Amino acid sequence: MIHRVPYASSKYSLSIVSVRYLGTVADIFGFLLNNTMVGDKRYYSSCAIADILVRRGNWFDEFLRQKCINLNDALTIFNQMVHIRPLPSVVHFTQLFTAIARMGDYSTVITLYKQTEVLGVRHDPVSLTVMLNCFCSLKRVNFGFSILGKILKLGYEPDPTIFNTLVHGLIIEGKLIQAMRLFQEMVKKGYQPDLVTYNTIVKGLCKTRNISGALQLLEKMEEVGHELDPVAYNTIIDCLCKDKQVTVAMNLSSKMLAKDIRPTIATYNSLIYGYCIQNQMDDALKVFHMMIGRGFTPNVVNYSTLINGYCKSERIDEAMELFRDMRCKNLVPNVVTYTSIVGGLCNANRHLDALRLLKEMQEFGPTPNVMTYAVLLNGLCKYGHFQEALEIFQALQESSIKLDVVIYTIMIEAMSKAGELDDAKELFDSLPTRGLQPTVVTYTTMINGLCLEGLFDEAYQLFRKMEEHGCLPNRRTYSTIIQGCLRNNDLSMATQLIHEMFDRKYPGAASTATDLSLMSR
Repeated sequence: MIHRVPYASSKYSLSIVSVRYLGTVADIFGFLLNNTMVGDKRYYSSCAIADILVRRGNWFDEFLRQKCINLNDALTIFNQMVHIRPLPSVVHFTQLFTAIARMGDYSTVITLYKQTEVLGVRHDPVSLTVMLNCFCSLKRVNFGFSILGKILKLGYEPDPTIFNTLVHGLIIEGKLIQAMRLFQEMVKKGYQPDLVTYNTIVKGLCKTRNISGALQLLEKMEEVGHELDPVAYNTIIDCLCKDKQVTVAMNLSSKMLAKDIRPTIATYNSLIYGYCIQNQMDDALKVFHMMIGRGFTPNVVNYSTLINGYCKSERIDEAMELFRDMRCKNLVPNVVTYTSIVGGLCNANRHLDALRLLKEMQEFGPTPNVMTYAVLLNGLCKYGHFQEALEIFQALQESSIKLDVVIYTIMIEAMSKAGELDDAKELFDSLPTRGLQPTVVTYTTMINGLCLEGLFDEAYQLFRKMEEHGCLPNRRTYSTIIQGCLRNNDLSMATQLIHEMFDRKYPGAASTATDLSLMSR
């Protein structure tokens, strides 16, 4: 009899065949592979699964690490395990499920779990926790709570790992309020949240920019006697820096030191980034040197963050100095580092240097990605090097690189400004056939190009059509089409569109109306 097991991926399928006569282990499994000496790292591959399962210790777990490399391997091992009589223990199935979960194939774990239930395997809290984690990772936390119910029904006491998984599952589903309620319920019922629980909640609060709540929870952690580690501090510091509250973040890092909690390299990188996004490059460099002074060796991320900050601040010479410095220290710049430098050179109108750097990437690596080309094309077009940009774009279209809508939007704008409106329209119209949907920026760019050429009626039609295609106009789109109305001396239509902005409660509608009224005078 054959039981067919369905899987989330159509690439894999598994047949479990019931047989009356099993024969020898080697006959059944054919799992004797290369002859290897005992003590060899691959020794496990010379043993049959059935032999390994009866050994004590972590033989099977080590076997999985050596042989369970991909999903096909895992399914082969599972198929062999379910033919062993008596069936392997739940411990061994759990080890296999854990290996598959590490691959990120959560749906397959759930399917195999259900199959083992049919075969009569009695699951324990450890195996059920693996299932709970899989459901939560798939954003199906309701099923995770069902697993919790099963654990309680079997008479087992949930441990903090189970609650941590559920809290994390709720947070990744964006259900922070429910996560907080579960946290409070845990405390009320006498379960003691551990450091992981607190860190997970802190991460959720920071994700929703509730920094004050995260700081309060940090204080609560100290009150209940948890020995704090850098994780919660780093999470809050990173959130503060992204929120441009770098002074508060610096104070918090000082408190870490006062409590004998050593900042990590991630702490310093967040602070460097916080100063960079506010163009406070001198302060960013001070943090960089402070980090070195405290015994940390800068990595590629630290250098790349600083380099990007200098490029955005139009201080390309200092960026290039850091670029050379990291190479001297045998740090290999990655594609992010190179892309920042390419952008910085373009913004400094040093397009020939940017092109030379691109050639270096193409010849020696790292391979330029779509973002690299987008930054380069935007820089070339911005400073009037349209022909060079067009040549690169045409070469990209003929290459195997899958271009995104950002690059097409850049070229549509460049073609419109270069007087090549027909080419811009053709490129815009071709997007659906390329599997791309125009974004609000793409629509606004095309509308602006049409308005500048005096084709207001066509621009207005496109403005109305974008909403039909599921793309809502934003404030900039309205401003563009209203400016087109005014150029077309259609004050009535401009007024109607301004009222439409107010009716839709667009932020900045009043300032847009004021700006445009000044333009119409």
